Amino acid sequence: MSDKGKGKEVSPSNNDGPIELSDTDSDTDFFVSKRKPVIRAATPPRSPSPVVRSHSESEDSDDPSQKKKKKTRRSQPKPTLPEWTRHTSHESKARVRKGSSVMRGSTEETRDRTNTIVIDGSDDEVVEASTSRPGRRRVELTPPPELSEKKKQELRKLVESHYGAKDTVPDNPLVDVDLYPSTQTSPDKPRTDEEKCYITVYMEADPERRANAAPAALKEFQKARTLQVYRNESLRGPIESLAERIGKRAEDIVLTYEGNRVYSRMTPRELGIGHRADMTGYEKPYFERKEKERRAKIEALVESDDDDDPKPISDPSASPTTDTNFNGNSTLPATASEVLDNPIRFVIKDAKGGEVKLKVATNITANTVLRYYCQKVERPKTDANQMKLVLDGDVVEPDTPMGELDLSDGDMIEVRED
Repeated sequence: MSDKGKGKEVSPSNNDGPIELSDTDSDTDFFVSKRKPVIRAATPPRSPSPVVRSHSESEDSDDPSQKKKKKTRRSQPKPTLPEWTRHTSHESKARVRKGSSVMRGSTEETRDRTNTIVIDGSDDEVVEASTSRPGRRRVELTPPPELSEKKKQELRKLVESHYGAKDTVPDNPLVDVDLYPSTQTSPDKPRTDEEKCYITVYMEADPERRANAAPAALKEFQKARTLQVYRNESLRGPIESLAERIGKRAEDIVLTYEGNRVYSRMTPRELGIGHRADMTGYEKPYFERKEKERRAKIEALVESDDDDDPKPISDPSASPTTDTNFNGNSTLPATASEVLDNPIRFVIKDAKGGEVKLKVATNITANTVLRYYCQKVERPKTDANQMKLVLDGDVVEPDTPMGELDLSDGDMIEVRED
């Protein structure tokens, strides 16, 4: 058997000394008590990495093994800036990026305001410097353009139109003043207070609705309302303002002045209004019903008088007629001068090409115009019942006043027979 791994043989002469192991082994040696274990000197642990000698920068070693052990230091890359931050010229002047270049509302405004980024023109390295005193950011806003004298004058007149009439309005708690501003101010010809006029409108309620209306609502509807307007501007704006105050549409309101209907295209100067005037307002259905009753009375008066034939209004020397003026409480005839206050001039053309020129007042109805036409062409006036007026392809109702057709001087109207 191999003696490998066996203990040494104990010498009998050295019983008191340490136990020695022999190279040979036997069966009896296994049961022999051993006094002490063999103590061997422990070797130090191996270092995980060899100790590298630190060499100075000036020391040069020719040993190739030492050269391999030296570690190469990696050079840290310098921070690079975008292309737009780099100088194209080698100027030594430093460029400072201040907070004024930061857009309003951006997230850069939340940064520390004491820090300023300085970029030197000779190097791309960013230097962050902190100032001991916090700086204030100033944002310069472009001032608005200066108003021209023309615009200033328009604004001044607009303010005066609102507040300039306080001293001239009567102290009446039932008067509702509406200072309607002028929208047709001419800068070349400034307006004065002498051109202003005040129109007081008294609304008249429908008797059928008046019986069922509440007293407070009726009082609110019929209270006086004062409108301010310039004499040379149309009444369209004041009528719209009045309609808004009473909760109606402008086309559902009819105004009358001295018994005649007032249209939105008219001006106070055309109506002969000076500084003040009173007008009566109606709801359109009530006014049309009242006008129809008035015309029926006039037709009855004309039919009863065989000698009083209607005359063309184009003749200024015609005798007084009874179909040219409206008064809520009277049916008195009107003179030719009253008829020609606001005349309308137009041409009637028949199927054969004949033309007849007429000049009538705005409150003359289409049926009355046909009767004038029959008299002009020397036909019986009863033929007007079989005729009708056609304007731009639309048939005009017999009871329609000519002022509602929005005619201009020289317009042509066709006459057709049934």
